[in-house]
Amino acid sequence: MDEFDAYDRLMQTCREAHRYPHHATLLKRNYPRTVLDDYVYRLEKDGQQIFSIDDSKARVKCWDILPGDKAFTSTTLRSSSGLRSYLIRGQKDPWFRLVFVESDHSRASLNCTKHMFLFFLTYEQADPAILDNIFAFGESEIAVDACLSQYRYDDTLSLSARQPAIIALGRSGLQIRETMLLRGVERNPSNKKWFIRQMALYFSFDVVTGKTFFITVKGNDFMQHRIAEDSADILAAKASHEGDDVVGLFEMALVILLSSVRWCEEGWRWYIRDVDKDIRPTLVKARTAPIHNPGWVSTPNFVPGSRLRIPTPPPDPFLTPAATGVFKAKPDPIRNGSLAQIWHRCKDYFATDSSHGRTNVRKAEEMTHRVSPLSGMFDYKDLQKLHVSGQEIEEAILTIGLLVGALRALAERHQDLVDYGWDNMDLTGSTGLGENRIRGFKTAARPFLTKLKTSIKSLEAKGDQLVSLQKMLQEGKTLSDRLMRVEDLKANRMHAEHGRESALTMQDIAHRTEQETSSMRVLTVVALAFLPATFVASFFQSGILEWRETPDITSPWNFRLDAFKLYVSICVPMTVVTFALWFLASVRNPRLRQNASRPEVSSDEPRKGAWMSTVHRNPSFSLPT
Repeated sequence: MDEFDAYDRLMQTCREAHRYPHHATLLKRNYPRTVLDDYVYRLEKDGQQIFSIDDSKARVKCWDILPGDKAFTSTTLRSSSGLRSYLIRGQKDPWFRLVFVESDHSRASLNCTKHMFLFFLTYEQADPAILDNIFAFGESEIAVDACLSQYRYDDTLSLSARQPAIIALGRSGLQIRETMLLRGVERNPSNKKWFIRQMALYFSFDVVTGKTFFITVKGNDFMQHRIAEDSADILAAKASHEGDDVVGLFEMALVILLSSVRWCEEGWRWYIRDVDKDIRPTLVKARTAPIHNPGWVSTPNFVPGSRLRIPTPPPDPFLTPAATGVFKAKPDPIRNGSLAQIWHRCKDYFATDSSHGRTNVRKAEEMTHRVSPLSGMFDYKDLQKLHVSGQEIEEAILTIGLLVGALRALAERHQDLVDYGWDNMDLTGSTGLGENRIRGFKTAARPFLTKLKTSIKSLEAKGDQLVSLQKMLQEGKTLSDRLMRVEDLKANRMHAEHGRESALTMQDIAHRTEQETSSMRVLTVVALAFLPATFVASFFQSGILEWRETPDITSPWNFRLDAFKLYVSICVPMTVVTFALWFLASVRNPRLRQNASRPEVSSDEPRKGAWMSTVHRNPSFSLPT
């Protein structure tokens, strides 16, 4: 294919740029059709998430250096038509072209339409492998590709892989083509948090004409500002080779590659320092937490893992302990008619010592105020922070590992070119590439390789730091998790003791209630025995029945109806008033009103333990935190 046919074919492929990387859009196909068809399928499937669908929002910036220029010329492209007229202008390509594709943020679609991006790649006949890196971008709620970093090259320096020459555009078809996906850490200026960012980079260099093409894809304009700051060094690299502009352009390309590598490296030191500063206090607290027995649980006979046994109270002559812990009443001595037993029972009741019950209540109240020494010093938020930090460190270790692998592959490729790659390539003769230029390429590549290997070693050192920090974090997580378990065990033990004391108190209350019930039965029997006689005596003393001094044949007493009416008119209202006052007093009693307003618990709901009821009744009770 001669140069005119190649140019016409290129223009034809540009008219079908929307089909890139279909085999019809490539002047020379170096990939199987199945691979290219898979790229086309992925672009059709994910294109709307990766690229902007609104042509008016497109903002693609291009920096060019033409022969004789001493600075970059910047152009902003906002439409597909503007891009076509910008690229196809009937003249040779610029010496150096930088294309910046950005997005509003790291999870947003690119500020470039799909057609514009594919038109760039078709016009430059870029390696389709760049699409593997572009698929990592686009609108997404979560990060994709799991910290992936990769490097691939597809040189066309051999005769079999050489692209068709297009002299009208200044292309010889002999190119170094590299594509890579790199990652680094950046601090968000708004919330000062660190995030792992990604950057896709494509680089092609014509070894004969020096035509250089860069395209960077990133979620912000950081690299644009970085290259602008390094533009003086970039242009100085070209000026140092005035005898051969091609070698100078090659060194300019290597300076930009180093700028990208420095971006990958420079933020990790401060990221590691901030992570260490964030987790160090929690690890120190876990390491210095009091793990000895502080004596705040006072049950010397309690053995962890054993069943808690409630001791049986002293035997009561009226109560018999059952095996289930429920006390059943013995036959009431009153029913047996033993007055001696009744007398002794009443005497025992009034002489009962309640100090044991008061002691249990006092112990239960003291238990509610006991607090674990770890409370307020170490909590579950610290444990959660350690877990989150552990995930972030694991992600950072994976990122650095993959990044080092990609940069090492880049260094190996350029080292291969320096060692024997250039010498084994038949680039002399018609191409115009001689030994001086090859020597210039090697000279320019050596400092690049030195700095690149230094960056790789620095990243490896950062990876070692993260691995050490991860081990320390893992030990801290294990220790803190055990401390929290110990605290939970102590809290459970305290609750068990509290429940034991509450059970003893409730047992005493039940015991005394049974005593009071028995005594009340005694008093009730005595009252019932004297109640009829009392009523009869009161009735005869009321004056309703008047005994006659002289016996009467018909009746010995005289019934006074007026006195009976007066008696009834006074006693009945007083009785009604008495019951009414009792009823009002019962309703207005706070405790009774609280019991009346308390919601009923259905029978199928689980009953709470004694210590839980104590928590609800005692506002001062608080669980250890």
